[in-house]
Amino acid sequence: MIIRQATPKDNAALLELARQTPSHGIITMYSDQSPDFFKFLRMASDEYIVWVADSNGHLDGTAAEMYQNVQFFGKQVSLLTVGEMKASPNAKTAVGVSLLRHVAKNPANRLRDLGIAYILEGNSRAKRLYELFLSKKYVHRDLGNVVSSLIIPYRFYLVKSECRIRKAHLNDLPAIAEILQETYRSYDLSPEFSVEWLERELQKTDSLSIRDFDVAELNGRIVACAAFWDQTDIRKKIVLEFSPLLQLAMTLFRAFGTMLNFPELPRKGESLNFCYLRFPAARENHLSALKAIIHQRINSIRRERYFHVLIASFHQSDPLKDCIFRLPKISIKTHILIANLSGKVDLSANDSKEIRPIYTDLSLV
Repeated sequence: MIIRQATPKDNAALLELARQTPSHGIITMYSDQSPDFFKFLRMASDEYIVWVADSNGHLDGTAAEMYQNVQFFGKQVSLLTVGEMKASPNAKTAVGVSLLRHVAKNPANRLRDLGIAYILEGNSRAKRLYELFLSKKYVHRDLGNVVSSLIIPYRFYLVKSECRIRKAHLNDLPAIAEILQETYRSYDLSPEFSVEWLERELQKTDSLSIRDFDVAELNGRIVACAAFWDQTDIRKKIVLEFSPLLQLAMTLFRAFGTMLNFPELPRKGESLNFCYLRFPAARENHLSALKAIIHQRINSIRRERYFHVLIASFHQSDPLKDCIFRLPKISIKTHILIANLSGKVDLSANDSKEIRPIYTDLSLV
């Protein structure tokens, strides 16, 4: 087995490996990034590399390195995100360990300050692998977990707000950037949120533009915003199995779906149609405006009958999570591990019992 950099010629094999390595949990599913495996990675980071474990032309595993600059305790640092970790069920060697060792030996990563990995709850094997590997080489910390909520749009909500909720326009970008900066200025791992940064993000794909932002306006001033992203042209989530309890709920939904005017739920091998909540933000004392934006969008999703769920992800310490409180949802936890790669960042500063909120965008993970 050799570890080498993936090329476009590996596209079909990478897509097949993703089908062979679904994520297990309440919903067992895999991410289908066809027809172009690399398109999502081009969106998710400023730069990236995909490594493959190649055994005589057969791909036994993959790992991706994604790079970006973020804020950590008020300082700009370079961040390496390790993702797309997959090992073929037919692999005969410790593929995960080999790939992580290769990532660690990559000379380019000596220039990175921090490394981060996201591990789905229940994937205890991957968590042990990361912790064992990191403990031998780096100072590292557990940053808690992010809860991804699959919000089920089964009912309409009465939107009570003194704000006017409307679609955003291009000339709203400076106000949106200002709200994002104000909201996330005390969060770790947040990007710069400048107007220029937002413009670059919105130029990466046709599926996310200023038209996908909703804003709440009070007395002519924007006080909250959120984007709603349909990723269908980049990746799909293909359902393989529901947990027994969820299977019972799905049966009931199917039984009453017509009566409730709910979209046909996915069966095995079909796509879970989802919309991601991205860039949720609110000025101080205006969390209710963000909540109103989300309720109004759920009403729209309910009327259109296309999306099965709205996915919203918040760190366990993020006060914004209250904006989806009491909404009917299925929750999935993802653990976060961070490592000091350069030795220049003091992780002990974030070593108190109370975990600081961090900015997480699982729409790109």
